[in-house]
Amino acid sequence: MTNSLEKLSTMHANIIGGSLTEDQKALYSVFPEFRGYSDSGLNAKRLEACVLIALSEAANSDKVLIFAPVAHEKWVIDCHNDLADRIFTRCRSLGGDKASRVGLARAYKMLFQRVFITGKLLQIVDPPPHWVSFGFRATDPLPGWMSGKLLDT
Repeated sequence: MTNSLEKLSTMHANIIGGSLTEDQKALYSVFPEFRGYSDSGLNAKRLEACVLIALSEAANSDKVLIFAPVAHEKWVIDCHNDLADRIFTRCRSLGGDKASRVGLARAYKMLFQRVFITGKLLQIVDPPPHWVSFGFRATDPLPGWMSGKLLDT
């Protein structure tokens, strides 16, 4: 297991629960070299992996960008919000005292507040320090800093 796969797999198990898909393992194992999938489809499990990576990055940054095509933004935001609801529901169901659960929920809230979804990647000249991509193919017209950063699966 690579360090990123181990770290992100553990985070996935703790925050989201459930089993990892092969696609999620593939991206987790090559992050940060690759920062998204080369895929224009709407795949909720792949988006889940991208959001989890963004949350992981948000622990060390004030701003993490999720780049998504404008045509997908509403779907991405809806799935992002659904994932947040699932995570906060999971927090409420954990054992321990109420103060611990509330503290955990506040920590996740802070991470979610640092994640921004945008389709305006062509206006950005230099690569942002913390970002992931969803819904673009490697063959799409992308900025130079994003080229070669999408995983073909």
